[in-house]
Amino acid sequence: MTADCTNLLPTARARAVRRAYFMRLAIVAVWGLAILIAVHTLLSAPAYLYLQAKEAQRQTALTELSQKLAAQQDQVTSQGLVALNSETAFLAGLSQKPSVSAAVRLVLGVPRQGVTLGSIAYTAPSGGKDASMIINGIASTRGALHAYQLALQQTPFVSSVNLPVSVFAKDTNINFTMTVTGSFAP
Repeated sequence: MTADCTNLLPTARARAVRRAYFMRLAIVAVWGLAILIAVHTLLSAPAYLYLQAKEAQRQTALTELSQKLAAQQDQVTSQGLVALNSETAFLAGLSQKPSVSAAVRLVLGVPRQGVTLGSIAYTAPSGGKDASMIINGIASTRGALHAYQLALQQTPFVSSVNLPVSVFAKDTNINFTMTVTGSFAP
């Protein structure tokens, strides 16, 4: 005997049975798919809720970070303003002080016959002290050096001229170093 199945139903009835079979198969597949979707939804719900909570937490953290960043930027901006204000005050103070070149020009403008200047070192006024200049040079005679010292003392921008007495020991070609203090403002 062969295992060949022979359908003895009429063709219309065989088609109806086949259609009913596929209909039941489709209904079972749809129900299976619906159950699968329902189970998947039930199992995914905690993950969805967890992700929502994480997103809310990250949004809160982002808001806090933006507020901190804004506060830090305000602080950096205020520190920058303080620095600019101090620099402005410093620069405004510089406008009241004589420039180095103006002070050197004033000293070089004093008549100095017989005196050759070698170097001039300028120290700006600070802490209520006057500005000072250290002048090095060579005088041809004692008289020329003394005349230059008196000429510097008589100028309105110089308050004192300090010249050591020991430099007057030589008669000619006198190396000297004098300290001149004053406002150096014309």
